[in-house]
Amino acid sequence: MRRYGQFWTNPRIKSTEYFVNRPTYDWKLATSPEKRDRYLSKGYSVDQKSRDGFEYSLEERKKVRDAKYEDVDRSFSTELQQSAFLQGHPNWWSTGRDVEKHTYTTTEHEWHDSKSGRGRFTGETRRVQVHPAQYRTLKQFGHEQEVTKTGTRTVRKTKQVEVTKTDTKYVMQCRPNGICFEVPEQYTYTTTVSRTYTTTETYTYTVTETDTYWSYQKFHYDDRYTGEQKRVKLEDAEYDTEYRFEYSERHTDVDYTYGVQTREKVRDAQYEWQEQSTTTKRDVAMSFARNSDWRIGSYRPNVKWSLKKRTGTETKTVDQYLESDTVVMTYVTAKVDLVRQYVTEGGEIQNNTVGEKIVDESFQNLLTDSDLRKQLRHHRDQRENGCNGETNCMT
Repeated sequence: MRRYGQFWTNPRIKSTEYFVNRPTYDWKLATSPEKRDRYLSKGYSVDQKSRDGFEYSLEERKKVRDAKYEDVDRSFSTELQQSAFLQGHPNWWSTGRDVEKHTYTTTEHEWHDSKSGRGRFTGETRRVQVHPAQYRTLKQFGHEQEVTKTGTRTVRKTKQVEVTKTDTKYVMQCRPNGICFEVPEQYTYTTTVSRTYTTTETYTYTVTETDTYWSYQKFHYDDRYTGEQKRVKLEDAEYDTEYRFEYSERHTDVDYTYGVQTREKVRDAQYEWQEQSTTTKRDVAMSFARNSDWRIGSYRPNVKWSLKKRTGTETKTVDQYLESDTVVMTYVTAKVDLVRQYVTEGGEIQNNTVGEKIVDESFQNLLTDSDLRKQLRHHRDQRENGCNGETNCMT
């Protein structure tokens, strides 16, 4: 028999590796929409979004500005007033006594009875009373007496007077023919009537008159005091001339004040809630919130964004390739059965399995395990067939 060739069968893949061109990325993790949007604005893209419960913002009450106090002072002119005030205001205290001296000069004026004396004569004079006028008080008294007087008055009186009146009466008058009839006839008669007239008559009457007089005392025992008084001058006042002088005088006043003081708050301390940390554990957040200086400021779903931005490409050999990888070469290590082929005298090809072999092969591009086994089964090993340069080998 002549050897025909050698090939592999029954390949069992032990391992594979891939020579890839892999894009490189800069990765960022954003835990808030604000950070996510900031990365997106810088060219990153969201690769993956995940959510796991809630994220709690823990805020602490922090003093950002101290309270402001100011000193308030009051003063009193006497120590008694200061003491009384402090007794009623326990939040005030004494600041002691202050002494303040004021020295000043004034221009004084005075009147002299002559043109000599302290200072300078101003040229002004005045008349002043040196002795007042003498007066005495007189009282008014009244003296009553009866006086008969005559008067006239107008009265109305009645008297009887005779008057002549005219009236009409009817008389019977007959004519010669014997016809008679009544005709009116006037007649005059005298009668007495009452007349009322006004006249003036004289009459007498008695009145009580009071004569008044001024005196120090009454003249008659039955005179009465009217209640009126008046002063009568007995002697004129006496006057003298005075002269006005002016001069400068220096004064020093000492003022004592008794002070009290307190401190009043004019502005409260200012506090703010400031975020100190975050947690995704609800029991931890509730534990902080039980403290009066802590609170849960807000909470939101615990969402995280994984973002990436391509920075370039790297070439490397890896055990597993990624979907985004470009596979240049596929490397395989496999165990195969080594089969040798012979040609019999009758021209038939006979296959003889002569053993197993570990082989390392490489192939262009990406091959799956199925593709690799197919390639390995069709592989002919010319390096170990022992026929290189021999004439009795068929290739």
